Formats: sequence, structure tokens, C-alpha cells
Amino acid sequence: MRNSIVTTLLLFVSIAAFGQPDMAPVPVDTLLPVGIFDILQSDGFMEISVKTDMTHLLENKKISNEYQNGKFMFKTDDKVSRTLPVRVKCRGRYRRMRCDFPPLKLKFKKNDLAAHELNEFNEIKLVTHCMNEREKSKELVLREYIAYKLCNILTPGSFRVQLVKVRYLNTKKKPKKIKGWGILIEDSDELAHRMGGSKYDKMGIPAECFNTEQEKIIALFNYMIGNTDWSCMMSRNVEFIKYSDTDIAVVPYDFDFAGLVNAPYAVANAGLGQQTIMDRVYLGEKATTVEMRPVFQHFIDNKNAILTTIDNNKLLKVESKDEMKAYLQSFFDIIGDEETAVKKLFPEKNEEGDK
Repeated sequence: MRNSIVTTLLLFVSIAAFGQPDMAPVPVDTLLPVGIFDILQSDGFMEISVKTDMTHLLENKKISNEYQNGKFMFKTDDKVSRTLPVRVKCRGRYRRMRCDFPPLKLKFKKNDLAAHELNEFNEIKLVTHCMNEREKSKELVLREYIAYKLCNILTPGSFRVQLVKVRYLNTKKKPKKIKGWGILIEDSDELAHRMGGSKYDKMGIPAECFNTEQEKIIALFNYMIGNTDWSCMMSRNVEFIKYSDTDIAVVPYDFDFAGLVNAPYAVANAGLGQQTIMDRVYLGEKATTVEMRPVFQHFIDNKNAILTTIDNNKLLKVESKDEMKAYLQSFFDIIGDEETAVKKLFPEKNEEGDK
């Protein structure tokens, strides 16, 4: 497992293609022990169980921000069963109000992690199934999971995720078993450590403070998947990783409102001119054709890897694969003609003399 961490970190040094910000890795000789998220990593999906007072959790999902005690159970790749005490609470805004089952946050005690020789990063987000309709919810989770994996392809400055199949066990009553697919998202503090920076929680950061290459990649990635539910100015669904006052990386999360996911509860942003959530709107900083040219090429260079990620997912229905690939192909058709693409991305920008 330590080797996998070292490999990930070395990506920050070894990747030579355009679009990888100058993000220094944590020196190998100062690496922390592996963490809870590291031992949950698997090439496919992992089966986990969360045991808590599910009755109280679900009945108070819209109003409670309090943690409640529980247990977190899983088997590692070597089939060793582990159980850790955990605190559980509902998280998010829109989904917890609209979904049958709310997204969760899991928080472990650092002393418990240390007892298992795990590092101090003790928080994990759990994206859960939204609707009780099992097959539809599964497809939506898989689509959002793939969105995260596509972001991983385009930049190492992105959240690691793990697909999971979850059993929710109730300590108070014994209702019909609750099962669902989910996505584990790494601790944001661990993300910052892995990227060699520090978390920076602030709204209204001036555009000139952002790492230019990373900002363009993230903005075009969100455009590619049809996601308008993010904002650097409002610090909405983005994490900021700071290296210096003028070198801040943008890392996105929460893609359920993206056209690529096409969630039935997602609504178009009329204020941005969207008529449906499938409509793409570019929300990045304005740029010229010359500035966007290498960014477009970076995406084109990774087109096969992006489409193959969808094809290789054995859990996703063929219909979903076809829909997702067709939607992404429409993006590649746009950026295939760079001058037309820039006019489409920045329709109000005067492109005269910009060649």
C-alpha cells in the first residue's frame, strides 16, 4: 500500500503533459503511515457496512447536523475483517432535503486509527444512493463515480474515490435491510497533504491567485461533463489547496447536477441560460484561443482513456454507457475546432485579433 502512495505522489513530478500544475509532492521520506482511505482502495468495488441508529438518522436527516455513534465494518483485500468505531451524520444541502436516503459523513477517532497503525486523516464523505428505486440509484452513483475517475485522468489534483456496496444496519429496530451503492471520497485534509499544500477556506479569491493551468483544466472538465453547480468566487463545490498567495489549486467535487450524470432531481440553472441540465456553460476565467489551445489538446490526448473508462465499467448498463459516451463525444466535437470552441465558451468575448 505504501508503494501505491509513493506512485501517486511521484505523478506530480513525472507527468510532463500540459495541464499539470506545478504542485510539489510530499517528500517520500516524510510520508505518514497509510490511512483508512488507503486500505479501502480496491480496483473494483468494496463491500462495507455502517451500523448506527438508522431510525434516528433518517427521521432527522433534514434538520440534524449532529454526529451519532456507530460502527464501520469492512474486509481488506487480504480478506481480513475490520471493525472501527465511527461517528456518522447527514451532510450536504440539496440531496439531504430531496433524496430518500441522505449523503453521509464518517468521522473516526484519531486514537482508534492510531491503534490500527493508520494515519491521522479521519474524515470520509460517503455519497449514498439517493432514491429507494435501487437500479436507478445504482446507475446514478456509477455515473457520478465515473465523473470523479475522469477528473483523476485529467489532473492528479483531484479527489480519490472508491466505489462501495453498502449495508446499513440499524441498532434500534430491525426494518427491511437497507442496501445501496455509494462512493467514498478521501479526507480533504489528506488531499491537501497529498498535493503538498494546505487547505484554504475562503470566498471571493481573486482570479489572479489561482494556478492558471489547474483552473483551466477544472473549468473545462466541468464544461465537459455539463456541470454548472460550482463556483470559485462562491467557494461552491470546490476545495482550494494553497501553495502561496498567488498559487492556489482548484479541486472540484459533487457532480450529481452534471449532464453526464443526468440525475432526475437535478434542475437547470436558468440564471446561466440553461434550459436543461444537459446544456453546457463554461464558468472558468476568460481566455484567448492561444491560451486555450494546449488545454483543448490535453483533453483530446486523453480522449481514449476517458471513453475507455466508461467502456470498462462492468456494472454500468449498456444504455448508460452509450448515453455518456455520446454526451462526451459532443464535447470533443466542440473542442475539435479551437476557434469555434473559444467563441462557444466565451460568447460575449471579442475575439478580434485573437489568433
